[in-house]
Amino acid sequence: MQLWTRKIEARFLAGDYPAAIQASVNAERLLSTSPSFFELAEYHFYSALSRAASCLLPDPSRDPHFEALAAHQKQHAIWARHCPENFENRAALVDAEIARIEGRVLEAEQLYEKAIRSAHDNGFVNNEAIAYELSARFYAARGFQTFADAYLLKARSCYQRWGADGKVAQLDHLYPQLGKESAAASTSAIPARTEVLDLATVLKVSQAVSGEIVLESLIDSLMRAALEHAGAERGLLIRPQDDQLLIEAEAATGGDAVTVHQRAASASAAALPESVVRHVMRTREHIILDDATADNPFSAYPYIVQYRARSILCLPLINRSNLTGVLYLENNLAPRVFTPGRITILQLIASRAAISLENSRLYRDLEDRERSRSRLIAVRTDVNLALTTDNTLKDILQSCAEAVVKHLDAACARIWVMTNDQQFLELHASAGTFADADGAPRLVPVGEPGIGLIAEGRKPYVTNEIIDDPSLSDRDWARVEGVVAFAGFPLLAGGKVVGVLGMFLREPVVRVSIAAWQMISDTIAQSIQRKQAEEAVRRSEAFLAEAQALSQTGSWGWNTSTGVLFWSRETYRIFGFNPDVAPTLPMIVDVVHPDDRTRFVHEVEMHARNHADFQHEFRLKLRDGSIRHVYGVGRSAVRGFPDLDYIGAIMDVTERKQAADALLKTQADLAEVSRLTTMGELAASIAHEINQPLATVVTNAQTCASLLRGQAPAWGEVENAVADIAEAGKRASDVIARIRLLLRKGVSEPKALNVNDVIHDVIALTRETTQTKGVLLDARLADDSPRIVGDRVQLQQVLINLVTNAVDAMSDVTERPRRLTITSSRTDGTQVEVAVIDAGSGIDPAHRARIFEPFFTTKADGMGMGLAICRGIVEAFGGRLWAAPNADFGTTVRFALPAAATEAV
Repeated sequence: MQLWTRKIEARFLAGDYPAAIQASVNAERLLSTSPSFFELAEYHFYSALSRAASCLLPDPSRDPHFEALAAHQKQHAIWARHCPENFENRAALVDAEIARIEGRVLEAEQLYEKAIRSAHDNGFVNNEAIAYELSARFYAARGFQTFADAYLLKARSCYQRWGADGKVAQLDHLYPQLGKESAAASTSAIPARTEVLDLATVLKVSQAVSGEIVLESLIDSLMRAALEHAGAERGLLIRPQDDQLLIEAEAATGGDAVTVHQRAASASAAALPESVVRHVMRTREHIILDDATADNPFSAYPYIVQYRARSILCLPLINRSNLTGVLYLENNLAPRVFTPGRITILQLIASRAAISLENSRLYRDLEDRERSRSRLIAVRTDVNLALTTDNTLKDILQSCAEAVVKHLDAACARIWVMTNDQQFLELHASAGTFADADGAPRLVPVGEPGIGLIAEGRKPYVTNEIIDDPSLSDRDWARVEGVVAFAGFPLLAGGKVVGVLGMFLREPVVRVSIAAWQMISDTIAQSIQRKQAEEAVRRSEAFLAEAQALSQTGSWGWNTSTGVLFWSRETYRIFGFNPDVAPTLPMIVDVVHPDDRTRFVHEVEMHARNHADFQHEFRLKLRDGSIRHVYGVGRSAVRGFPDLDYIGAIMDVTERKQAADALLKTQADLAEVSRLTTMGELAASIAHEINQPLATVVTNAQTCASLLRGQAPAWGEVENAVADIAEAGKRASDVIARIRLLLRKGVSEPKALNVNDVIHDVIALTRETTQTKGVLLDARLADDSPRIVGDRVQLQQVLINLVTNAVDAMSDVTERPRRLTITSSRTDGTQVEVAVIDAGSGIDPAHRARIFEPFFTTKADGMGMGLAICRGIVEAFGGRLWAAPNADFGTTVRFALPAAATEAV
């Protein structure tokens, strides 16, 4: 299998596609015997490209090569989906070939570029070379020879880097123009080999570079060896980091010595020709400028123009296709300093340095990770210890900041917390050198440069050049204190920014530390969120407890299956139990008032079975003998409380009950006063009502006496006179009975009664008053004698009050009759309506809305309670009382009451 796979690859690269396909057929028979996935991947890749190169029919769908190509393409699509780093470039190249065959030109261009880019990004220089070569053929077939030559040059360069010298020779033979264009592409070329090389120098340089494992020592040895053997004045070791160029070391000659300064600083346009470095990074090929000031592609760049650089050499440091750094050397004294012999040694230095740098960095990373892990454990331990205390959030964060300074060797650490409105960051903690300085902003707007931008962008900000960073406000202090780096991290918890951690350091920040510090930030963020949540819960519980105490309302939960009860503190107070005692149903039953106990137990058992919402009122008889009225409500199957069947509230309504009873007593007393006042106003009418039957009694008695004195008494007339005396006595008795009933004090006794009878009683009681005031009273009562449910005395009180008010309203009327009309009627079959209609001056519209308010009166000697009491009486029996102006003059006051059950239709 391995033999045939290598043969497919070799025949394809040689352009012998029939032989490659035959080798593919032979390899296919042995696929099941191959233990290596690598061989299987190579088989599908080169077989697919060989089949694609052999598709020549106008209709590719009928070409057997195309069918085989489709099968290979399907396998590549599966691999690319699961591992794009390794197979995306292969799948894209096979798709590009299929698009080319099918005539999808624009899509083919895009797929070729995708294959080239993916191969380059993932370090597959061999596949990059093949993609360039096939792209060149594609453009040449379409007549774009300039594009084709450019892509062939790229292919040649990649094949050369891959070490495929035979393929490079083949391209030079097939395309002679490549040799000329390759020579013109760079200002100077390094010879592939140097005929004579000092073996002792080679060994010395190799040992100097590869013998170091400590990164700082290795970099020092590398830079010294590079300057000594290259004849350079200045050298830089550059490490790419994301899109930035970091200068790890700078070496310069001074007299006979080489001085090396190691640092981790961003490269600037004043430090090096960035375009040259990035070109080397992109192509992974060295650049030599024998005379940078002479006309060349880079001569116009600012650095070369400003510093008049002469000889420049820039080499990539590559290990296993990975770019580990760039070595930049320059000599501003003379051109052509970097001779072939020196370049060969430098290439050796570069190759050995790439390996050693990667190993040293791995070793350093391991050390840094271990150190970071230890520091992380120490910081998290201190943070967790701070969280276990009952301290305030500020005290906890102060402990966190001190732990950061202590264990991370930070010069200063500060922690800001986001305000509730998400508009500002408030400084909560500061530790270290700059802890108490006035320069630390206490309140930073979100979005402001520095800390505010970290919160707004939700991303860490790290710099090793704090003195030159305009976004930071503490640069003067940093210069004095020797601080070189700043690291700021947004404190994220639950996807929300809760604060910012800022650290100032005297040593440059290394990449491995950032991840560890991010974990510390996460721990602090979680501590802020947890503490804020705890404080919010504690504050909410305090508010709830205070609110329950103020409203005398407790909360409770009940698991009906286990009998477990959960009470708030106020519930304990209402039932008179100690909060340290777990409540039980028997304990509750024991304090329920004996008169309510049976009903309470019955309802509890019913609710436990039915799980229905409930509300009821009962009394408690506490152990000190006091009586407490309580009102309880419960809701069943409440979401969010899986362990409870009911949650509810219990309210102490004792004071409310007592206030209601006192109000009722006061209302009764006021009604009594109103009745007595009314009786005082009706005294003349009452006296007339009594005097009339008494006069009849006296007259008839005198008549009887006169008749009896006669010699022959007229017994018939005597009998009539005696009957009249009895009738008058009964009338006087009825008047006195009505007066006693009206003056009676006690609770109301609602019963069915005829509303017309009540009206007649009131007419009799008020007859003298109406006659004295010159009022014509007209009663228009319903013929069917409607019945209502109410208290006779209280309804008489209502009517007497309304009649008296109507008579008073007409006292000043002289230009029209003083007519008072009382009517009764059924409204809709379910209500009985009584109306008192006067012909007075009417009610002032400004007072109409207030006439039923307590203590409001328009009379000079009025109390303002009559109509208020009347409305209360009517509403107590389920009715309503209202007033409205008449169309011409006067007012109509009506009240409606529910008809008795036997009267309703």
